[in-house]
Amino acid sequence: MLQKSTTLVVVTRDRLIRADFAGATAAEPTALAIRERPHIDETATLVEMALAAERRKPGRTFVLLADAWTHTLGVAATTTHGMSSAELLQTLAFEAEPLSNMSAFESVTATTSLGETAGQRLYWITQIPTAVRDQIQDAVRAAGGRLAGVLHPGGVPQTLEEQPPAVLSGRVEYWPGATLRIVAREGVVTRARVDDSGSAAGWYDAVDSWKRESGAGQAAALVAEGRLPLDAAADEYFTLSDETVLRRWLAAWNRTLAAKEPAVPVVPAEVKPLSKQQRAAISVVLAIAALGVCYGHTRWIESELSTIAAEKTRLAAPGQQIALMKTQAATIEKDMKTTSAERDKLAAQVKQAEEVFDSHRRRLSELLRRLADDSNHDWVLQRIDGTGREVKLTGVTMHPEHISVLAEGMSTDLQRLGWTVDPPKQTARNQLDDGGPWTFELRLHDHAVPKGPAGGVDGEPTPLQGTVVGAER
Repeated sequence: MLQKSTTLVVVTRDRLIRADFAGATAAEPTALAIRERPHIDETATLVEMALAAERRKPGRTFVLLADAWTHTLGVAATTTHGMSSAELLQTLAFEAEPLSNMSAFESVTATTSLGETAGQRLYWITQIPTAVRDQIQDAVRAAGGRLAGVLHPGGVPQTLEEQPPAVLSGRVEYWPGATLRIVAREGVVTRARVDDSGSAAGWYDAVDSWKRESGAGQAAALVAEGRLPLDAAADEYFTLSDETVLRRWLAAWNRTLAAKEPAVPVVPAEVKPLSKQQRAAISVVLAIAALGVCYGHTRWIESELSTIAAEKTRLAAPGQQIALMKTQAATIEKDMKTTSAERDKLAAQVKQAEEVFDSHRRRLSELLRRLADDSNHDWVLQRIDGTGREVKLTGVTMHPEHISVLAEGMSTDLQRLGWTVDPPKQTARNQLDDGGPWTFELRLHDHAVPKGPAGGVDGEPTPLQGTVVGAER
C-alpha cells in the first residue's frame, strides 16, 4: 500500500526547518533542511522560506509554530457536559481569551481533553489568529502542498531516547513563552501541564518536581533553543541544537501526526468554499457541456428526420406508418421543449438558492454590526443564543423604550436578510422608583429559510450561543 508523504515545517525563534518523511513509520526524514530564521515576523513568509529550502513539492504539511499560544485550562465538568464539539471549542476560546489576548472571534482554537479530576475537566489548548492560519494555508498551497494543520512544536507524546525506558517517563520542555510538562505512554498523553512559567534558573528543580508530581519513574528536560543548563543532574537532557536529537524529535512528531486523531491539539486547515471565480468556471464548463449535448441531440434529430423523409419517398410507406413517424417526431420535439423548460427552471432555482445562501452568510455579521451601531444606548446585552431558525437576545436596560426603538430598527434592517423581529418582551425588576431596571428578551425568526431539514445547509443545526456585554452610557 502506498504511504502518504508528510512534510514538517518547524518555525522557532531562531531556526526554520523542513523535514520530509516518506511515510508514517519512517524513522528518518528523506530530506532535512535547516537555516537560521531571518529577522522578520511575517509567519507566512517564514513558512514560504522553509518550504523553498527543497525543490520538491511538499506532501501533507504540518506547520509547527513556536509562536502559537498553547496552555492547559481547567473547566468545571458541569459546564461542558452535553456540549457538542463546536460548542466546546467556542466555550474554551472564550475561557482562553484573557490568557492568550486573542479574540475568540478572530482566532482558531484546537483542544485535547486530558481527563477529569475533582470535578474539573482539563484541556490542552492551542490557539492562533485566524488570519495567520489562512496566510499559512495560502503559502503551503502556493508551494504545491496541502496544509494538514498548525500546532505548537512542544509536547510530542513519544519517547526521545534511543532505547525506550522500562519505566514511565516524563519530560519538561522549555520553549520561548511556554513550558510544557508531559507524561506519555504509547503515544498518548496521560498527564500534562502547559503554562508560561519557564525560566533560566531552577531547571533541575522543575524536572525533579514534575517527576514526583506525575509519578513518572524518570524525567528528562528538552531545551528547544540555546545550550544545555549547567545543572545537568536530571535523568537526561535533550537539546534540539543536537542534530541527532532533532532527527529523533522530528520522527516522533511524524509518528504522532500520522494518527487519524493525534493526541495533541492541532489547528485544522480551513475548508474553503468555492470562490466566485471557481463557481463561474464550473458554470461555464457545465454550460458548454449542456450546449454540446443539446447540439448533438439536435443533430441526431435532424438526421432522424432526414432518414424518415428519405424512407417515405423511397418506399412510399402506407399512411399509417407515416403518421406514426410524425407522432414520434412530435414526441421528440415535445421532449426537447420539456427539457428546455426544466433547464430554465433549474437555473432560476440555483439563482434563488445562491441569493438565500448569500444572505445567510452575511446575516450574523449584520446583526453584530447593527447591535454595535446602537451600543450608545443605556442597555446591556448579556447573552446571544438560539438555533439555526431563531436567535434570542437577552439583557438588561434602564429604559425600556430603547429596546423598543432597537427592535423597530432591527426589524427594518434585518428583514432583507430573512429575519423577522418579534416585539420585545420586557420585565420590570422594580428595584428603582420608576420600576427599573428591566430585563428584556428579543427574538429573531427566519422567514425565508430554504426548503429542507431544519438547520444549516447540510441539514445540521447551527446553534449560536455566547455571552456578550453591551455598552452602557
